[in-house]
Amino acid sequence: MKDLWNWFWTSSNRLFFAGVLFIAGVVAWGSFNTFMEYTNRMDFCISCHEMEENVYADYKRTIHFQNGSGVRASCSDCHVPKEWGAKLVRKIKASRELVSTMTGKISTPEKFEEHRFEMAQNVWREMRANGSRECKNCHSYEAMHADKQSKRAQKAMNEAATTDVACIDCHKGIAHRLPRFDKVYEKWAVDVKKAVAANSLSASKAFVAASVNIHLEQNEASAVLAQVNPLSELEVLEKSGAWAKVKLNAWGRDDSFKLYAKAGPQYDVAMLESVEFDVVKQAEQRVDEETGLTWHKATLEGWVKYAGKLSDDSVVIKDYARKLWEADCGLCHTIYKTTGYSARDWTKHMKSMSFYSTLDNDQLILVLKFLQSQSSDVMAKK
Repeated sequence: MKDLWNWFWTSSNRLFFAGVLFIAGVVAWGSFNTFMEYTNRMDFCISCHEMEENVYADYKRTIHFQNGSGVRASCSDCHVPKEWGAKLVRKIKASRELVSTMTGKISTPEKFEEHRFEMAQNVWREMRANGSRECKNCHSYEAMHADKQSKRAQKAMNEAATTDVACIDCHKGIAHRLPRFDKVYEKWAVDVKKAVAANSLSASKAFVAASVNIHLEQNEASAVLAQVNPLSELEVLEKSGAWAKVKLNAWGRDDSFKLYAKAGPQYDVAMLESVEFDVVKQAEQRVDEETGLTWHKATLEGWVKYAGKLSDDSVVIKDYARKLWEADCGLCHTIYKTTGYSARDWTKHMKSMSFYSTLDNDQLILVLKFLQSQSSDVMAKK
């Protein structure tokens, strides 16, 4: 052992050993990089049947696979960074996907479809976070020929270039088939209905999950005093079987049958239905400085058949509304801040965009009330 130690520490042997280590390091480094590049190849990406039978089949039908110019974008062009460090991080993250293969999570077309939305969301989130870096390796705002774009495209691209918007915010589903959003929304609706139905309404406050009528008496045949919008807050006075006596605290105007959450913002929480009864109690009055309108604080009491309609947990309802908004509106453009618009402006936006939405009317109302509840003017008055 001593002889070996002495041999190693002689000058010539140290240089020889260092040379061996250097060559071994170069070979190891080169092998590692060669393997990383090999995993970028198309044939490697589709070597498992989950990819070949699903996303690759989608991709072959798109312009990124076949087009007039003969330029093809491979899997790695869109999903793997060019920079070595970012590429290594992406490869490490991709290793987690092996778990889904080994466990059979997406082993059949049916299972793949079940998780398509979740997987798409993960990819979109990453592409949004990096500013669609891989897209911009081929596409750049500077290289675009505006005269060859439609007027609508010119306007959109000019706005996008100003703030360097991530491409994925507006261009989803161009290389792979979009998830069945209607099926996703249907599942979310079932989940939230189950959660609301299971709620015992034990707190003194309740939140409306879906539009509900306030009746004069605990009888569905009795007069409807008001229809209350989703996410409106009600005070629970008492419960009797399937019915709850509630109080709505709001603000009203003499020129409107609507009741509002705050004095000023156009965030309506209810619509009075019956004018036969003096059901609204008026108290404090306030003049809005901007509009000159006189508002009065109002309360309304009545009975609600609450099962599946009211919940003392507002989080589950708000989360459902938020997910609908982000998924449906985020399909075509970036998600704006809720406080970026007033309650009235959100009404205008929702009305103009409803034509493009896949949400049903009840879902659109829920999303609108969610946005209005967090709008700039409503939040300013909290």
